Amino acid sequence: MRILFNFRRETIASPTPEYKPLIKQDKNGFLAKNPEEWIKYIEYLRDNPKERARIGKTARKYIVPK
Repeated sequence: MRILFNFRRETIASPTPEYKPLIKQDKNGFLAKNPEEWIKYIEYLRDNPKERARIGKTARKYIVPK
């Protein structure tokens, strides 16, 4: 996960105990609870490049100090 954040990559993950503390919904990624949500978030990121960039930039801030 930290590797994805470091490269400013948006993340979609299942809400497992490992990912829940790392991903802040719609801030640095998405937690998808079911197949429909996976599709929804993939399509959202595909169709919204500015949001994709914003989420990726925010993800990097979670691991790289200022």
